[in-house]
Amino acid sequence: RSRNPQIMTAAPEISVVMGVFNHAETLPAALESILAQTGIELEFIVVDDGSTDGSAAILDEAACHDPRVRVVHKPNEGLTRALIDGCALASAPWIARQDADDVSLPGRLQAQLARARQTDAPVLIGCGARICTPEGEALMEVRPPADPAAAARRMLAEGQAISPHGSILFSKAAYEAVGGYRAEFYYAQDIDLTTRLAEHGAVSAVPEMLYEYQFSPAAISGRHGRFQRAYYR
Repeated sequence: RSRNPQIMTAAPEISVVMGVFNHAETLPAALESILAQTGIELEFIVVDDGSTDGSAAILDEAACHDPRVRVVHKPNEGLTRALIDGCALASAPWIARQDADDVSLPGRLQAQLARARQTDAPVLIGCGARICTPEGEALMEVRPPADPAAAARRMLAEGQAISPHGSILFSKAAYEAVGGYRAEFYYAQDIDLTTRLAEHGAVSAVPEMLYEYQFSPAAISGRHGRFQRAYYR
């Protein structure tokens, strides 16, 4: 079921898609970081993947107060299926990701959309990201290359992600052309998708720090890193 008590007055330029499973503690900050983005029209599609910790109520409350938020509640099937369902509902020409335990910094979406609209027509745009502990301590910064040739080389030749999964923006048309997220990739669904996007068209990035990515042993990358590496191979 979805909740959207009002009608949006402008067509969205970006559909932000987020999957949520038991992120009640970090969810309010993640939601606010998207809803506070300026300079663009957006819709925020949030798929509640069977949460049991109060996340569903937080999402419903957000949807009641902001018509841009569309919440879909479903049984737990994992992040990949949640993203497949969320992207299927996207109505904008560009899809942005956001993770429920991360934060988009001010200006992120406006900067990425401006880069997407440049004449070299990239289909995938990353951004600089700061990796932090759950307590907010900065661990390192990821500065992806803005040059399309360097970005493609980083992804296709060196096997590295352009930026954290939650920080990317991609063309909906390209997403559909390459087959979207694939349900077989329960883990490493981001590398699978972004590699196919990089093979399909130009990739680039906004190098400024516009995303804060939380790393902890309890996160998917901490608990299931060996499975992610196996899926990547």
